[in-house]
Amino acid sequence: MRLPGRTSPVVAVSLALAAVCLGACGGGGSGPDRSGGRRFPDGGSAAAPLLTIAAVGDTFGMNVPPGDPLGPARDLLRDADLFVFNHEGVIRTTPGSCEGIPRQSVLVSGPDVAAFLAPARRNVATLANNHVFDCGERGIAETRAALADRGIDSTGTGAGDALLVRVGDRRVAVLARLAGLDVAGAAAWDADRDPALIADLAAGNDLVVVALHLHLVPSWTDETAAEHVAVVGAALDAGADLVIGHGSHAPQGVMVRGGGIGLLSLGNFLFRPDYEMPGKAHRSVVAEVAVHGDRTDLTLHPFRLDAAGRPGVPAPEDARKILRRIADLSRDLGTSLEIRDGAARLSAPR
Repeated sequence: MRLPGRTSPVVAVSLALAAVCLGACGGGGSGPDRSGGRRFPDGGSAAAPLLTIAAVGDTFGMNVPPGDPLGPARDLLRDADLFVFNHEGVIRTTPGSCEGIPRQSVLVSGPDVAAFLAPARRNVATLANNHVFDCGERGIAETRAALADRGIDSTGTGAGDALLVRVGDRRVAVLARLAGLDVAGAAAWDADRDPALIADLAAGNDLVVVALHLHLVPSWTDETAAEHVAVVGAALDAGADLVIGHGSHAPQGVMVRGGGIGLLSLGNFLFRPDYEMPGKAHRSVVAEVAVHGDRTDLTLHPFRLDAAGRPGVPAPEDARKILRRIADLSRDLGTSLEIRDGAARLSAPR
């Protein structure tokens, strides 16, 4: 995350969900055959999902007041089998100064924030972002240790090998990459290597989740950049079932390709830096993903960050504006979202 205005390369929750899922597809391209060993056999389209994932965007706990900072979002997250979030910044457990990268803010919080970031049955923090090295190698080690102390897995640093987790009897691979900046300590997207790695992961696991921190164009925007669409598309084409984008600090569109779903950006989730953020950066969505044998259902729940950076239930008209904007951006990517009863939904065949 870079300071807004600076140039850089780079609901009661569970709002009524009685929406009918509509098929959606688009974006072009044909992904790998998904009908082999990675397809979950289940009892038909009316069966309960075989795996549920909750995903959010940029998360950072500095300056968050006391109390449960997840607020009404917690009820939505606690039912998920797997919760995936991008932890942007460093969790320090020892004193020391941090310099960060020139021309960008330094994001450092204390270890208490990790206590609130394990709401689901299994929790994964992705660390492949441009703030993971704000306190050097020691900061990375302290961040991973603080998360591990709370039972939170992490991935996306160093060599950037995929995190392999077992959720029930399902094998899930989580790969985290930073695209657009060369930052020490963060696993960078490699267009020559990573699609092949994703294909290998797809062949050996039930589900592949790719988290992409996208900084190929300036951030603090809800406009979907062609450069980011290309990277998300490459991950989907290689066999990713779910791509979770973040880094723009505002919700963006959704694309469906080859049986996979790509979320260009979920915006911020729990986020309060030491300066005032643009208005769009207070818009947020939580993605609820239900994986079935023959399809993946996506539900997007709108939230709004308050002045303290905590997610809250937006006013009805505000929620509609958030969802309509995402639907418009998704339409540009060839994807149709249904907005009904306070949420946006789609169903993609696997």
